[in-house]
Formats: sequence, C-alpha cells, structure tokens
Amino acid sequence: MQWSYSNDPGDSDRDAVRFLAGDTDKSDPLVDDREVDYALTLGSHDIAAAVICEHLAARFARETDIESGEAKEKCSQRAKAFKDRADELRQRAGIAVLPSFGGLSRGEKQTLAANPDAVQPFFGRDEFDNPNANQFDGAGWGDD
Repeated sequence: MQWSYSNDPGDSDRDAVRFLAGDTDKSDPLVDDREVDYALTLGSHDIAAAVICEHLAARFARETDIESGEAKEKCSQRAKAFKDRADELRQRAGIAVLPSFGGLSRGEKQTLAANPDAVQPFFGRDEFDNPNANQFDGAGWGDD
C-alpha cells in the first residue's frame, strides 16, 4: 500500500483529506494515496474526505465484529463512525444529506417539455380529459 502523511494538512491536499477522514496513523493506514488522489478529483477537501469515509464505512460494514480474548474490534462501530463522519463532512461542505423521493421539479418538467431532443413521456396529466365535458347544450345527454 502506498501511504504518506507529512503532518501538515495546510500544505498538502492529500494530508488535508487524511486529516479530515482520520487516516493519520502510519501504523494503521486505511486508504492508499491513489484512492485519496482520486477522491480529490471529486471536489473540495471536505467532499473528498466524505468520499473516503463512505468508502471506509462500506469496507468495515462488510467485515464481522471480532472478539478474541480481551481485544475486541467492533467493525460495525467503525463503519457507523465513518458513515457519521461522512455525513458531518457533507453538511460542512454545504451538501445536505436528505432522502430523495425522485420525480422532477416544475422547472425541470418545463425544460424537458421544451427540449425537442428529449424523449417525451408516453402520456401526460389531463391527457384524456374531455374538453367539452362541461358544455351542456340543453338537448339532453343522448337519451332520446
């Protein structure tokens, strides 16, 4: 594993991400330098550190909790801690962690409808409404 940390997060982007993610212990390196460098291509230091924390949360979530004598390693607790840290970093970066319900906003729907190159929905709202439904001419409803 290629791992480096110079104890100067103010001078190195890689060190800043490691500092924010908590990967600063050379006796227990968590992610490779190349992974940190990739995460840096995705955004700010906070975003890159959040990506690293999410990666570590997923990694520890796959592992089982180990109990051997007095030494206990709770991978599930580490996974939760990294997930919580990722959420904190995303909030700090101004990216709210909110549930997504799908769908389009009105503006997105209008933009889609105006784009001749966009695939249009097969049917739309009110497509089958009868435009003459409320127009009664007094002749009855065809019950002659």
